[in-house]
Amino acid sequence: MDRIPTSKKMQEVSSEISYQLPLESQSLFKNFFTDFDNNLKNLGIRSYGVGITTLEEVFLKIGHGEDIEKLKQEKILKL
Repeated sequence: MDRIPTSKKMQEVSSEISYQLPLESQSLFKNFFTDFDNNLKNLGIRSYGVGITTLEEVFLKIGHGEDIEKLKQEKILKL
């Protein structure tokens, strides 16, 4: 993820990798996804998805013992 230097790998399970793209880098998203779409075959990627953290996901993370301060630092939770 050199194109978005502040991105963070969140998890890697089997053939699926999740990255967090910080909102403050949103000006880079358009060019990144255009280039990404144009190179899917070269990268060996069949499909991908984009999502946004929901309030429900934040509550689930807190409910499973995730540290609130850690979530704030990762910019998942704003208080």
